[in-house]
Amino acid sequence: MFEIILVIAAQCGLAAALSWALAHEVLNRPAPIFAPSAAVGTIVGALGQRTRRTVELLLGVGLGLIVSDLLLRSVGFGLWQIGVVVALSIAVALFMTGRSGALVAQAGGTAVLIATFSQVEEGLEWKRVVDAGVGAVVGLTVVALLLPVNPIRLLHRAIGLLAEAIQLLVGEARAGRPFDQTRKAALDGARLAGQAYRSGVKPFSDAIVIQLRTLASDLLRATGCEPETANRMVREAATS
Repeated sequence: MFEIILVIAAQCGLAAALSWALAHEVLNRPAPIFAPSAAVGTIVGALGQRTRRTVELLLGVGLGLIVSDLLLRSVGFGLWQIGVVVALSIAVALFMTGRSGALVAQAGGTAVLIATFSQVEEGLEWKRVVDAGVGAVVGLTVVALLLPVNPIRLLHRAIGLLAEAIQLLVGEARAGRPFDQTRKAALDGARLAGQAYRSGVKPFSDAIVIQLRTLASDLLRATGCEPETANRMVREAATS
């Protein structure tokens, strides 16, 4: 666990420094405070869902900008206007996306910034967009290219795919459809469990990997596969 903590901490520190340097030195932003924030948010946003969280971050910034800009043009600046702008920005984000915490938080945070600082700093809206884009791209790049994969994240993506496979099994059984989606999700989960094992999750999570592979095999058997066939399919997926 200590090694995992060091990896995540190093990723965040490197991404924050690189995003600041890129926005400050290359894009001539004097104080790009949102760039490192976006970079760190991209990395720690959610296990196994980093790309989706990055998209949500950028969409939330854009949504907050649009709503706050349109409202402030109509109602002007002031104490009650800040409350109205933030409340409506979050309401629109929730209405459009449901329970996406990252998107709603970015929409609300952006609305707060625009409602409180746009009057004293010109062009803040586009600075926020640029910083968020720089930070998100740097965060993804650091994770993908510069530092090793977090095996715990792979296991999490595996406990999610197998949970999805259970739901698919129920739906396909009730509808009388072939179990193609269930089998695909189960094998994808087994494949990620194998990748986590090879990426260094051992020795403290060996039992989790074994349990995930066993669950994947049980799911395949529930779809009609013979035990030997199910075990072979899981073994091949985990070693691919």
